Amino acid sequence: MPTGAPGDVAGEENADGEEEKSAYRAVLQTGLLILLLIAAFVTIFFAIERHLRRGRYEKLSDTDKALFLCRRNMKILRMLGQGIDEAGSETLEEYRARVGGLYELGFIDVFELMLYAKREPDSTEIEKIDSAGRALMDRLKAERRFMYILYVFSGG
Repeated sequence: MPTGAPGDVAGEENADGEEEKSAYRAVLQTGLLILLLIAAFVTIFFAIERHLRRGRYEKLSDTDKALFLCRRNMKILRMLGQGIDEAGSETLEEYRARVGGLYELGFIDVFELMLYAKREPDSTEIEKIDSAGRALMDRLKAERRFMYILYVFSGG
């Protein structure tokens, strides 16, 4: 039974304010916990996916590895704004002549031999293609950061 005294009303308002603050903290803590769990799940998912992708790559033959790496490098060049003509009218040699001054395109020699001469690449050529891809990734990261982030998150 309220007495109507001013001190009692202030005490009730204070208690209501504390309850609201504690309810707000509980909701905030629950929301943060949910966000942390989602972030952990996404991180684990990407780690597992990357591990599986790496395992599949290791099982590829040398020719398939080289083709995979060459296509990856061509995709990176396209993201850098230097893609090969989509209509198919540009050969790899013409492409190298057009873009070769801007980027290191030594991998195209191996790519041409694999596509046109059906030659099997050796391990040093695969390393050459991979190192060219790493250099292109560094350029993509430096020149077009947003495209680099898209490439990484797309599973590039």
